[in-house]
Amino acid sequence: MSHLHPKQSKPVVGRRALLYTRVSTDEQASRGYSLRDQEARLREYCEREGIEVVGHFQDDASAKTFDRPAWRELLRRLQTGRGEADQVLFIKWDRFSRNAGDALAMITTLERLGAAPQAIEQPIDRRVPEQLMMLAIYVAAPEVENQRRSLNTIAGMRRAMREGRWCNRPPLGYVRVADHEGKPMILPDERVAPLVREAFDRAAHTSLSMEEIRLMLRRKGLQVSKNQFTLLLRNPVYAGQILIPAWREEPDEVVQGLHLPIVTPALFARVQERFTVSRYGRRQRGRPREGAIFNPNLEMRGHLLCPDCKGLITGSASRSCTGARYWYYHCHHCGGVRYRADEAHEAFGAYLREQQIPKAVQTLYGAILRDLVREESAEQNRRQGRLRAQIEGLDERLLNTDEAYIEGRIAMDSYTRLKEKYTLERSQARLELDAIEGGGALVCEQVEFAMRVFTNLYSVYRDADSEARREMLVRIFPQKLVYAGGSFRTTPESEIIALFRPKAHKAEDSSTSEDAGVLLGSPGRIRTYNPAVNSRML
Repeated sequence: MSHLHPKQSKPVVGRRALLYTRVSTDEQASRGYSLRDQEARLREYCEREGIEVVGHFQDDASAKTFDRPAWRELLRRLQTGRGEADQVLFIKWDRFSRNAGDALAMITTLERLGAAPQAIEQPIDRRVPEQLMMLAIYVAAPEVENQRRSLNTIAGMRRAMREGRWCNRPPLGYVRVADHEGKPMILPDERVAPLVREAFDRAAHTSLSMEEIRLMLRRKGLQVSKNQFTLLLRNPVYAGQILIPAWREEPDEVVQGLHLPIVTPALFARVQERFTVSRYGRRQRGRPREGAIFNPNLEMRGHLLCPDCKGLITGSASRSCTGARYWYYHCHHCGGVRYRADEAHEAFGAYLREQQIPKAVQTLYGAILRDLVREESAEQNRRQGRLRAQIEGLDERLLNTDEAYIEGRIAMDSYTRLKEKYTLERSQARLELDAIEGGGALVCEQVEFAMRVFTNLYSVYRDADSEARREMLVRIFPQKLVYAGGSFRTTPESEIIALFRPKAHKAEDSSTSEDAGVLLGSPGRIRTYNPAVNSRML
């Protein structure tokens, strides 16, 4: 590398200068970037070099762009007072800009206004061509540093999220605390968390619309907008999970969080089934839009497929020559299918009446459900007892800690640490106890409803209101129905209807658990009861 003469590396010095100092919120005086220190060094330089200072501008803003208040004022000063200053001085080029492209463009703008930019600690003599390479390095280095810092931050956040830590602002229903290691974590807010849990319960177990639930909870104190309420119900953090978004070649993933969930994963999954839009914001094919107008004359619209083109069938009314109104289902895709709605509804009723669970299957299924409820209830009772004992013990520890501090037996820092630790543990235990106490009755109701549906599917459907009928169609026939030749068929067969069509009828009157088990699955194999699958219709 060629060595320049010392005088060649010295900047071109004008006689009048505008000073510019800048510091952003994340840059501290420990790095030598305080505004006062920058101004003092600039003025000292000007006094030493015999430069007159005609103005000083300072910003407390990021240098990613030139959209800064003081910099805009500096440009106006140069535009209105041409010739007043022939230099704009700053400490280093990263005080000027941290974006290489914007920096080079602004240098050209300043030179057209007759004021050459110059960093007194990184001087560039633009009369020397080789030093233009140094200028490019100076203005590019801050941008590289910014990008590296950003990458390090993203990598650190994703690493913490993979460990199960929530790294953003606490979601509604949670507060930020520190764990025993001093690392941040989130804890359910005892005031808001019950309202969030109620939102999930009502969304999963009632036919109320999302807006009705939101307004109901708003009157109880859950202040959330319509859009925020939807995002709340879609956020897996409330089920104890953390979604790590996709980044570069890494796909998105869901990990188990370290925080205490407000709702169970099963309840969260059930709420997701209510939403009619896919993950990417598109409506799922054939699912009625939330709040869509329901026509009782076309109650199966949105659940029927054309037997020819497999497209969704719609419906409409037509009038006869006598003025009577008749409703029809028809395919607007291929136009080859059209049939009376009332005839289809009558045929569907006959189809449901045919779906009868054999007596052995009813007995076994009811026994399995009730056994599961009894086992779950017993475990919940044991868990409730342990939690109540834990809460009583923590209350006693909190009281003892207060007394120890008042009597001077422990120092302030120890008192604060123990108080936070016991309060955190008590909050977690109380929230878990509330969740258990509120879930027992609901499980019993679900079991009773399941048995009513399974033993008389047609009567339940006939006596249900329009909203419940739609829910039954969605749950029992998620892949839609095809009506052709006066009869219905599923595409493919529904998991629930499969229970009504056992493959081993000869075992119907058998009292053995093995034969009854075969009725629930394939011949020669007993299907294990899975609440997550068999309760989807509830």
